Amino acid sequence: MTKYRKIIRIDWEAVTPIYISSGRSGLLRDSLVQKDYLGLPMIPGTALAGVIRHEMQRQGMQSDSMNAWWGSSGSRDTEGQGSLIMVSSAYLIGNANRVCESQSEEVNQIAQLFENLPVRDHVRIDVRGTAEKGGKYDHEIVHKGCRWRSEIEIRGEDMEQINTQWQAMVTAITSPLFRIGQGTRNGYGHIVVIACDEHDLIVTDDQYINWSSSLNEQIPSGKLATTPKQDSEMKSYLLDLSSSTPTLFHFGAGYADAQVDAVPVTEHSINYIEGRIQLSKCAEVLIPGSSVKGALRHRTVYHMLKGQEKFAESTEDYVKLLTEVDALFGRASSDDAESSHIGSVIIDDVYCRGLQAEKILNHVQIDRFTGGAKDGALYSEKVAVLPPGESIQIRIQIAHMDKIPKEQLEAFESAMTDITTGLLPLGGLVTRGHGIFTGTLETLTATTPAS
Repeated sequence: MTKYRKIIRIDWEAVTPIYISSGRSGLLRDSLVQKDYLGLPMIPGTALAGVIRHEMQRQGMQSDSMNAWWGSSGSRDTEGQGSLIMVSSAYLIGNANRVCESQSEEVNQIAQLFENLPVRDHVRIDVRGTAEKGGKYDHEIVHKGCRWRSEIEIRGEDMEQINTQWQAMVTAITSPLFRIGQGTRNGYGHIVVIACDEHDLIVTDDQYINWSSSLNEQIPSGKLATTPKQDSEMKSYLLDLSSSTPTLFHFGAGYADAQVDAVPVTEHSINYIEGRIQLSKCAEVLIPGSSVKGALRHRTVYHMLKGQEKFAESTEDYVKLLTEVDALFGRASSDDAESSHIGSVIIDDVYCRGLQAEKILNHVQIDRFTGGAKDGALYSEKVAVLPPGESIQIRIQIAHMDKIPKEQLEAFESAMTDITTGLLPLGGLVTRGHGIFTGTLETLTATTPAS
């Protein structure tokens, strides 16, 4: 039996929405998020352990050391061993900074906030700018701003070695690439540590013997002690978009309301105000990271082909040429699973707090013979408005820089520059003049921020 224990209580906060699928579909949704027995969104311990281990491995920890601490299943010639690190599931923090652990009237009221979670609709666009067959799907997400609490226990015979292992884990969980769940390249899964307490214990001491498994005991209040470090495998950009005149843009929600036929997508977030969990009073205009990423992919292909003087003579040619940017944007292949891989471009969702999305534009299609409106061709839409003097900031990160060819990176930077000059509109209905921004592109220092 190992002599020493290090127990860490951690509070997490979602900087972007979280998408951890339960593996089930619903009557109205293609995928439902994971919830606990109280009906509250949770983060499984296996998900946390998996991404921590993966990030530590990416940062250079050797396989032998990884297997010694995290365990291994063994092989034909070697025996397996259990993990010396135990990671609990993370459970939702409710009112008064306490985890919702048991049924109560207060917990039931909190659960009502998560009965109808936000739903994200996705559509895969083909080279003609229309939806691909079978490319339409939707899924639930958990609101930005939610908080969870979990516990990590590290066992060992030497406290100094345990502390060294913990510092490696701290470096992993504070990395900008540390993401949880699905869709981490589509704007989801960015969580940060907002509180953390460490407890060094000996198994024979009363403090360890009497240690409570309740996450409402020993509530963390400290901060992680970490120093920002340069991440050589990462590069970050900041798109600062603005306009000297009111700019209209429309990222469609995919449905109508009582006033118009098409509305922009908006979402509520979770806030903790005066110790109480609550939904934001007003839904905020949303710019999905996946929408920006899709526009950038097609434009990057354009710049790649332009530089190589390759020209698509047909739709089939263009589809083949899309693979030119697989190192940046990844590949999903149903025919060849081994060729599939995750992309390197990460774009977080942007919530435009304070922007209005109530401007109504009316449209009518004119009959050129009679000069009147065509039957059924009168429609209207709501658009979001970026006023002069206001700006929208979109942070774009590229992981695994060592695997990105120089010509792909240059084409990607040219595509981002096109957004700042108005050559690449963002969002939907761009043929009507929406989504044309101007601004600046700034290269940021890719460091691991201290929490």
